[in-house]
Amino acid sequence: MEVFGIKGFFIFVFCLWIPNEVMAIIGNSSVSSRPNVLKIGALFTVDSVIGRSAKPGIMAAIEDVNANKSILPALQLMENEVVAAIGPQSSGIAHIISHVANELHIPLLSFGATDPTLSSLQFPYFVRTTHSDYFQMYAIADLVDYYRWRQVIAIFVDDDNGRNGVSVLGDALAKKRGKISYKAALSPVATNSDISDMLNSVNLMESRVFVLHVNPDNGLNIFSIAKNLGMMTSGYVWIATDWLPSKLDSVEPVDANTLNLLQGVIALRHHTPDTNLRKSFFSRLKNMNGTKTSSFNSYALYAYDSVWLAAYALDTFLKEGGNISFSSDPKLTDTKGSMLHLSSLRVFDGGPLFLPTLLKMNFTGLSGQIQFDNGKNLIHPSYDILNIGDSGSRRVGYWTNYSGLSVLAPEILYKKPPNTSTSNQKLFTVLWPGETVAIPKGWVFPNNGMPLRIAVPHRISYLEFVSKDKNPPGVRGYCIDVFEAAINLLPYPVPRKYILYGDGNRNPSYSELVNQVALNGFQRDSPLAVDMSTAILQLSENGDLQKIHDKWLSKQNCAAKVDDVDSNELSLSSFWGLFLICGIACLIAMTVFFVRVFCQYMKYIPESEDEGDPENPPNRSRRSFRSSRSFKDLIEFVDKRERVIKELLREKSKKRRRDDDQFSSPT
Repeated sequence: MEVFGIKGFFIFVFCLWIPNEVMAIIGNSSVSSRPNVLKIGALFTVDSVIGRSAKPGIMAAIEDVNANKSILPALQLMENEVVAAIGPQSSGIAHIISHVANELHIPLLSFGATDPTLSSLQFPYFVRTTHSDYFQMYAIADLVDYYRWRQVIAIFVDDDNGRNGVSVLGDALAKKRGKISYKAALSPVATNSDISDMLNSVNLMESRVFVLHVNPDNGLNIFSIAKNLGMMTSGYVWIATDWLPSKLDSVEPVDANTLNLLQGVIALRHHTPDTNLRKSFFSRLKNMNGTKTSSFNSYALYAYDSVWLAAYALDTFLKEGGNISFSSDPKLTDTKGSMLHLSSLRVFDGGPLFLPTLLKMNFTGLSGQIQFDNGKNLIHPSYDILNIGDSGSRRVGYWTNYSGLSVLAPEILYKKPPNTSTSNQKLFTVLWPGETVAIPKGWVFPNNGMPLRIAVPHRISYLEFVSKDKNPPGVRGYCIDVFEAAINLLPYPVPRKYILYGDGNRNPSYSELVNQVALNGFQRDSPLAVDMSTAILQLSENGDLQKIHDKWLSKQNCAAKVDDVDSNELSLSSFWGLFLICGIACLIAMTVFFVRVFCQYMKYIPESEDEGDPENPPNRSRRSFRSSRSFKDLIEFVDKRERVIKELLREKSKKRRRDDDQFSSPT
């Protein structure tokens, strides 16, 4: 969250180092080991959306800390020096002051600087007591992916917080296969004319999903101008970061014209538990003297918890024997004519020991659990997903880095195992701009853009599917007719251009086409995909798809296509030599087999025939048997196993030799 203006910087300088302009915790401790003076300074812009909520929150925390006798006993708030800083609320100022805090070893507890690049490595003494925009941008990416949008236009203020937040959004969308199609930067002091020119420019583009990451003090002007330009109607999607709920929560009641202006907008708000303690705290703030508003946003809670965090940490630090002492830094010297008084700045000697104590604190505050992870971020980042309508804002769900989008409160989800699966992502119904519940498709064909480019392979085979044509649109075939029929079913016009891919002398490589897509030679992830799938299903149901199939891929049409065969192509006739060799080899093998079987058959004489007539001589028996052989005997012989045949032949051969020996012997 950002607040602009040099005023915030001067407030910090006065609060931190000029004694008469600080808020401090100071006193005389009865414990001898404790110093006489403790100093905590506050830094924020009072007259801002965040400042009007933060100031009473800080004042209430100071009262509560001083009233609690168990925390920093015998210390009271007085106006004197500063030891630690609460703030700043601006990320731009935080970048500058964090360098000073590093040198002075003074922890900087910021309840409003949400710039994700304020890292713990570069600025070890910067402690963020709210949630980083890193998580908010990932929540928006999950929201965009949930509704199956693929491109967004980011509108942001051109400062550290805006640029760095949008950069994280781009990374988060890339992980969901989405992207920021255009980044529209606005000057921090942009006029209505500048805003109008920017909106007219983005309205000519394809995407209709706008992510608004701007300043809460003048962000409503963008919606006012967008409504005048007709950009708050059906088909548009507006997603605002937490600046919008912070603005609306700090105004009570919200003007009806403002709500009408914001009808259908989706906004993210830092989630804080809805407890009775929180409600009583807000009621207490309304009755405080000097309060400039009767309604407060979540930054009042973060500011309140920041003071308590510093108080708890100081109390623990002193109880553990920590020493509050300061020394001069030789690197901080005044240049000639300098008005900064750098030489008067003192280094907190106990800072390197106090910082780990601060980061180890763990307590339940008004904003939730105050505990830091290894990256010095508050644990359990979560956001409310709000849908703004004529009657006010309505919560349609929550986002946590624990379970993604859900209709259950984070406090309930933390009691269950984490689940970020796609099937577990749920939100209630949203009323979109134009007072419709139909989810916008999120894009249109741009008025100033190029037509949809469609790559068509310039093939030399399977020309029934796609082929070059002399007549418009330059291509023809089954796939083209299916695509054109589906396009005609869409409820919106689709300007398109077919681009032949390949030289027509050989079939193009699919790998080369994929490489061209990767190099943005052709588009990928077309937003037409969902609507085209539905249209093709409709073609299948009404029978048109079958008619197109019969037109191009029927047997008669395919048989009638006689094309010149390339010398490198293979057909059935290409294998005639192989078939001839195989046929001759099989014929020779079969001939050898049958000759072998026939020879065995001729030698085979059933044993029963030999023993049937003992009075006839063997030669006569064989002649009689051979003459009586039939085709049936041959089949039965073939059916017998080779081992059995060989055994019978051996037995017959032995028997024949015995018979011959008997006939040849003298009687």
